Amino acid sequence: DMVKAFPYKLSFVVFDACLMGGIEVVYQMKDSVDYVISSPAEIMSMGFPYSRIMKHIYSSPADYIAVAEEYYNFYNSLEGQARSATISVVKTSELENLAAQTKNVFDKYRNNIPLLNYKSVQGYHRFNKYWFYDFGDFIKKIAGEDAAPVIAALEKAVIYKATTPWFLDLAIDPLRYSGLSTYIPLSPSDPVLDAYYAKFDWNRDTGMVLE
Repeated sequence: DMVKAFPYKLSFVVFDACLMGGIEVVYQMKDSVDYVISSPAEIMSMGFPYSRIMKHIYSSPADYIAVAEEYYNFYNSLEGQARSATISVVKTSELENLAAQTKNVFDKYRNNIPLLNYKSVQGYHRFNKYWFYDFGDFIKKIAGEDAAPVIAALEKAVIYKATTPWFLDLAIDPLRYSGLSTYIPLSPSDPVLDAYYAKFDWNRDTGMVLE
């Protein structure tokens, strides 16, 4: 609905909202936005430090990486649970190649998905809501060495990423942080979620959940 409301193609979107840094979200926007700045985990209630980021947005050209860096540096400088941030910048023109490489993995390793111990994948949810997992970590878990083409395409699409070691009470491994989250169809599957997910452009082009 949001993409349909855009009056023209946008240079960028900053999501000052929780859990918007998903591969499904950025892929749905790939033809409508050039760059997406978002968080795969939650965002603290203070939101983006606008007094720091606006100069980068109004610069010519806008510096999207600097926007994300300011966000990360602001929260990383705080103490205790306030030191909580995940952020990424996605170049949407690279997402079609990412989808093509991911489809190859799903075609070959789809049967590994229901066998996956989802608790071994880096998650970005809290309160036992098992819906958001690290995209790169997920692909590596199901495809092993054959994940390499996907990871290479992912690194071209995610031009900046940063995370603190914790988001509140959620531990985040920086070495497994790819900058994007994904839904995983668990076993036993949730037919309502899977049916809804199957309609996303990302799923139609990669075929993780079969209709």
